Amino acid sequence: MSRWMITGSGGMLGRDLLAMLATNGADVVGLTRRELDITDEPAVRAAVWDCRPDVVVNCAAWTAVDGAESHEIEAFGVNARAQPVYPR
Repeated sequence: MSRWMITGSGGMLGRDLLAMLATNGADVVGLTRRELDITDEPAVRAAVWDCRPDVVVNCAAWTAVDGAESHEIEAFGVNARAQPVYPR
């Protein structure tokens, strides 16, 4: 059985995916924004290292349009630059 790590598990997509996987008996770990800032590469590396998932699904996103317009750099950092990082 695969172990899953879901980032952004506090959002709509992340919550739904986490629930669906858990309902189907998957070994799944969900991380909210409070638990993991996906723009913090060392934190992402540590989370992946600790969890040791087979599958990582990034559901984290800045979805508040008004907030994204007034915090353009931060929204870009979440939506465009964050990427899965695997331990070496």
